[in-house]
Amino acid sequence: MLEDTKKSSYNFLDKEDQTSEFLTQNEDFLNDARGFLMKRGGYSAERLQDKQEVYEQFMEHFRYQNVNEVTAVRDLEYASNAKAEDKEEFARLIDLYDTMEGDGFSLSQAKDYAGGILSAPSTYLGLITGGVGKLASTGGVQVSKLALKKLLASGLSKEAAKATLKSQAKKQTIKEIGKSAAIGATVEGTVGFGQALAQEETRVETGQSDEYDMGRVALTTGASALGGGIGGGIIGKTQAKEAAKAAKLKRITESSTKAISDEAIKEAKRTLKVARTTKSTKQRRENIVSLGRVKERLSNLTALDPKKVRLGQELTDKIAEAKKLNNLTAGLPTELFEQISAATLDLAKAGKFKLGKKERITSGIQKALSKGKADGGIDLQDIQDILSKYNLTKDMFSLIYKAEISDAGRTLGFQGNLSQQMSKLGLKKATSTVTENLVDDIGKLDYAGVVKISREEAEELASGEAKDGFFRGLDRLRLGLMTSQIATTMRNFENAGFRTFIDAGTRQAENIIRVGLGKRELSKEGLFGGVLDVYKALLNPYEAKVVRDTFQATMPNQATNLFRKAADLEASMAGGGVGGMAANGMAAIGNAANVLNTFSDNVFKQAMLTASLKRRLSDNGQDLFDIMRSGKFSAIDDKILKDSIEDSLNFVYQTSFSSKGGFFEKIAAGTIKAHRDMPFVVSSFMPFPRYIANQFKFVYEHAPILGMLPVSKKAVKGYKDDLINRSAKQVMGLTMMGMAYGWRQQQGHGTYWNEFKDNTGKVVDGRATYGPFAPYMLAADILFRHFEADPNEVGTLTASVEKYRQDTLQAMLGSTFRTGYGVYALDKLMIDLGSGASGGEITKKLGAEFVGNIVNTYTIPAAVIKDFYSQFDAESRKIPETRTGDVDFWDIVRTRGFRAAPDFGPDNIIGEYFGAEEYDVASRSPFREGDLKSINPLEKQLFGFNKGPKKNVVEKEMAELNFAYYDLYKKHPNELIDRLIREELSDEDGELNLVKYMTIAMNNPKYKNLNRSERKPKFEKMIKAKIAEARIAAKTKLETDEARLGFVVTTVDIAKWNEVSSDKKNSVASAYRRLFPLKPGEDKDMYDGKNIRVDADRMITLPDGKEVPVMLWALDASTKVDDI
Repeated sequence: MLEDTKKSSYNFLDKEDQTSEFLTQNEDFLNDARGFLMKRGGYSAERLQDKQEVYEQFMEHFRYQNVNEVTAVRDLEYASNAKAEDKEEFARLIDLYDTMEGDGFSLSQAKDYAGGILSAPSTYLGLITGGVGKLASTGGVQVSKLALKKLLASGLSKEAAKATLKSQAKKQTIKEIGKSAAIGATVEGTVGFGQALAQEETRVETGQSDEYDMGRVALTTGASALGGGIGGGIIGKTQAKEAAKAAKLKRITESSTKAISDEAIKEAKRTLKVARTTKSTKQRRENIVSLGRVKERLSNLTALDPKKVRLGQELTDKIAEAKKLNNLTAGLPTELFEQISAATLDLAKAGKFKLGKKERITSGIQKALSKGKADGGIDLQDIQDILSKYNLTKDMFSLIYKAEISDAGRTLGFQGNLSQQMSKLGLKKATSTVTENLVDDIGKLDYAGVVKISREEAEELASGEAKDGFFRGLDRLRLGLMTSQIATTMRNFENAGFRTFIDAGTRQAENIIRVGLGKRELSKEGLFGGVLDVYKALLNPYEAKVVRDTFQATMPNQATNLFRKAADLEASMAGGGVGGMAANGMAAIGNAANVLNTFSDNVFKQAMLTASLKRRLSDNGQDLFDIMRSGKFSAIDDKILKDSIEDSLNFVYQTSFSSKGGFFEKIAAGTIKAHRDMPFVVSSFMPFPRYIANQFKFVYEHAPILGMLPVSKKAVKGYKDDLINRSAKQVMGLTMMGMAYGWRQQQGHGTYWNEFKDNTGKVVDGRATYGPFAPYMLAADILFRHFEADPNEVGTLTASVEKYRQDTLQAMLGSTFRTGYGVYALDKLMIDLGSGASGGEITKKLGAEFVGNIVNTYTIPAAVIKDFYSQFDAESRKIPETRTGDVDFWDIVRTRGFRAAPDFGPDNIIGEYFGAEEYDVASRSPFREGDLKSINPLEKQLFGFNKGPKKNVVEKEMAELNFAYYDLYKKHPNELIDRLIREELSDEDGELNLVKYMTIAMNNPKYKNLNRSERKPKFEKMIKAKIAEARIAAKTKLETDEARLGFVVTTVDIAKWNEVSSDKKNSVASAYRRLFPLKPGEDKDMYDGKNIRVDADRMITLPDGKEVPVMLWALDASTKVDDI
């Protein structure tokens, strides 16, 4: 509780005097409010000169805190890190706001609450909770909070208050609003609970209260839930109408589809009856044999894992239902078996081939198709006509191909590509050529668009076992865990929001170009035809869900491929043996951990699939929903469907690449295949190559001029048809460039290309959020530095080659590269190799770093717990030092591998249970004072933003002059010495404090009055001079401390030896072996008489009788090699 002695005059005002009129005349209030707003809110002194403005901003802040969970969390962050006097200042203001009644209702009050509501993340949770209108729910929250407060204040019971509010909902049909009300209540109740806890923790942290007021927490939670329920219910009525329309569409679609299916089944029965009763004995016998072969091969499907054949949920359900009714033939519902059998007979007749013991339908169709219709074969239209006759999709008919390939592999064996390649080289005779040829036929048919089975799936079916082994499953588990954070999902939603805007703009540009060229007449929507289709499918997902369900029922294989359980983490199609089961099990765990990302992926795929089908069919004079109502979804043109699926995959950066495509596609396909086939090799430095390849594709397509150049034969062939789409993407590429430049201008000179500032001046690293848009931000930064430079400045654009290399890698490869082992491989490894350490030391360290980084990726889900916990523990919020100078392999693995885990410390139950004696050592930066800390870690999970503190003058100048960290500070190869150097430079009270030194130097008019190009070399010189001083001081201090502890050879001595050139080391080592061999009685387990590093502290006697450690002798000898 805030003691009276710490309160100010305004805390003792009567309630009727706690108004604008009196508070704007109270200097104590004005001083506290100004101080708080400047420190917490980043307001300038100039803005707060007006007394009324101080009062208005004070009221706005606390109104926001009441309705906006982010403000509440940020207030807690501020209170946790504030100085004692600032906490008291905050506590006095909280005490005032909690007791004041204010000036009554006003437009200003309404504006503040509206602003808080609209900027709260929970306002938009409706988009990810089935479409519940959260905006209305939040409005209900605020109404119920205000009403409940007034009702309770006037003596009305809580139950009566709830009854008063609930009576407003009784007018609505419970069936229509029940679900939405429940979701709204749950969402708002949860958010309200968290918000109330943050507010109470802030009160305790500042000293305004001694403990949580759980009554106040319960009131806020109850009010939030009640308001959310009412608001959700009201908006739910509107959405129920949309859901009812979608349900009607689904009923009509299913009814029409069934009618067509029933007629196709009758047609199949007629065909089979004719085949069995034809007058020609020879033909009848051939037909019966063929049907027997079909039955025999389809029977193989019953022995396969459901995942292996990808039957789809609806077909799986039909098989289960048919089994109950004893209506199965060859493991399939009898009607479906008859449809496939009839289609097989018609195809064999059209293609003039027989389905015998050695002749398979797969090979027969491939041969007939390769002949062409002119030479007595068939074409794609013939195949499509026959499948349509029996209402079969290519997915459904592909069951016969799968059955054949599985049967061939089981009876004849399969060696795969390796066998064929070895045979070509004359190293081994090829075996099982029938099966391998069959796999080739599948590949050719897939390329021709006849089947919906990839060559890879065919190989797995033929081999009868999974390509997944234990290690591949372990790697898939790791990849799943790497993207399991809430923050990752939030970034995906933000990035998809950008992508939705780009999609709408591209469609708009396409419409304008097509109409301008006379390629299309205006639709009833005019130039806006199809522009907002993705938005509509996202905001009203019911119809999109019907489209998805219809797609899954009609084409299960393609639907399974599209709506998979996790990006790049689909469980194996085959599963065999313990390894296969273990692999699938681990992949399943990865999928479970990835449930949020799977959800967000599929939400956008569903919306994009629906939008793309509507657009493409509309451009062709057709209506998607009319086609569905007629039951002819399966008859949608194959190219339209294929392109729509491709659009959906493009939208979420999951497009596959062909090894038969252009140069770039071949590289992408090869990398993705290597990533899949060689666990931990590619994924250790590039965890998600498919995403990166798609990012390159996006950048290329939207890059001005470059995007107009075809990069493959396929692109050249279809260039004319694709020209309008390419041009539209160019328009949006230029639009993105313009927007990126405008955004960069807003941030000003004191930031880097990847940074932006929030309204308090704190800096957000936008790389993970920008995703494929990052290259545009980098390009905008380069242009900004060029065009915004003073006319007299020269060279402000130029950064170091290393900085451009790093920036380009980060922009093009993004967070997927940073998450892997790539940062160490490219940067730290070079430092270690140049350190002069022995090969064994480097190998051990490299191995430990590698293992530690791999282990860390398995612990990334713990980062969610860490962020939530550390929000309430300032010590846990400190960023751990991960390179502490440890030389033990397992110490390095532990430090690197568990950096994402929560740091509970010794002062709580969990920390005590695990034996924590102290918090992790905090990291330091030479360019910032004190320990490095995470800023608002809870907010990171809510928004996905990695936020840093406000920049100090040194960091701002570094950004303005385009200096990277590593341009000015080169890490010392010895991690312990490097740590001590950074401590010297960041010590808040130290003599070598770099920030204080540079602040004084930069305020000198001789520096301050220079332009940027003149300041740049001076800034670099001053920084490096101070760092050089810190290096000397750190080494001296370390030598002194270790000597006091009895070290005969110090860390500094070893570091000096590592800096000696290899030639000199070899000469000194040779002399050492010759001059100082081990003597009888010396410990041979400790020393070997050969290696100076191993024998570093061995005492030897020099010719003058003086005893010195080997290392000190070696250092001296290295300076006079010619004399030893």
